[in-house]
Amino acid sequence: MAQKAVADLSEDFLKCSICLSQYKQPVLLPCVHSFCTCCLEQYERCLQNQPFSCPTCRRVVHLTVNGVKDLPKNFFLDNLLERLEMVNKVSRQSLKNCKFCRKRSSCFFCIDCRIHLCKYCKGTHSDLPALSDHTVIAKEKLSDANYLQGISSSRAPFCDKHSQEKLRFYCVTCSQLVCRDCTILSHQGHECIEAEKRIAIARENLEMLLKKSGPYFRDGLNYTKVIEKVDKELKGKSSSLCSQVDSCFDKIVSKLQCDRENLHKEIKKIIGRKRTLLEQKELETTNWMKAMENTREVTRQMLEGGNPWGMLGMEKDLQNSFEVLQQDPLERKYGISALTKGIGNLQFSPTASPMQRKGENPIGRIYFKESHSFLQRDYEETDDNVKPKILRYENDLPQQPL
Repeated sequence: MAQKAVADLSEDFLKCSICLSQYKQPVLLPCVHSFCTCCLEQYERCLQNQPFSCPTCRRVVHLTVNGVKDLPKNFFLDNLLERLEMVNKVSRQSLKNCKFCRKRSSCFFCIDCRIHLCKYCKGTHSDLPALSDHTVIAKEKLSDANYLQGISSSRAPFCDKHSQEKLRFYCVTCSQLVCRDCTILSHQGHECIEAEKRIAIARENLEMLLKKSGPYFRDGLNYTKVIEKVDKELKGKSSSLCSQVDSCFDKIVSKLQCDRENLHKEIKKIIGRKRTLLEQKELETTNWMKAMENTREVTRQMLEGGNPWGMLGMEKDLQNSFEVLQQDPLERKYGISALTKGIGNLQFSPTASPMQRKGENPIGRIYFKESHSFLQRDYEETDDNVKPKILRYENDLPQQPL
């Protein structure tokens, strides 16, 4: 039971937030955060003469000349660690013999020496002057958490500077526990009283501080709830505004895509008619070229054959064929130059302010740069009921953005 009670604390309470391991010689900062002594010493070296602050809350701590070594020891954590170590050690050595005689089975345990004793050696251990004030308990009591807690609370801890002396005194001047040697060597002239006489005063002071801090703690809880509420509202507002922006964006993109498709269709329709005419011209040209090549080939063979009677007989027909072909030139209707000129006259005019041109395509317009081009005349001569919406001439374009 004792082992479980202390082990439950070790997961959340007995770990240093720097090394993330069990505390080793825990010391207490003024902000009531605790750390291993070695961790704070390494942390102090890393600061490189910068102000020393708590690694958790960043509160500035003013150290003495000796640095971390003069920070007060966390007796509460040290007591818990001592209990945990004692329980673990007893559980590992529960079947061991007496440490003194090494023959008989142990049935007692010295909390100060951390050794097992048999019932015979227990008396010898207690008779030694240096060990007379040690606490020896029955081994079965180690499973009683309440008993161990009472024993640990009643025992004064040992001094860090004088390892054989317990902290039996309290220096009122320095507000810290001291041993007998400390009262003589480093606290001479200070007001020092027995530690047990100060316990009741300390308990009363702490109870009063805890009571007075209640309203402040409740205010903090309420303020935390307000912060959580406002944060939730901000997240909801952000989500709502982003959804509105996305919805508007999707509508604009959809409209632009639709207008882009319409412009593509318009361009393909105009260019399609041009290509239809070109295909007709290409077919006429191909037929004309075939007829011309055939007439030229027959004439060439006639001349190379050296048959005068054949030349006389076919002269008139070949002459008529050449005359017909030459009377039906390639630019029979509008001329080759007109075909090529119309291509450059078709232009696209982008809209200056796409979102402000009401009633018009927000992307731009298709128009003819010059009037009376072949492509435009071909476009205007169509019999379609519905024609693309275009500006017909360059002069029809607006001079300034709308």
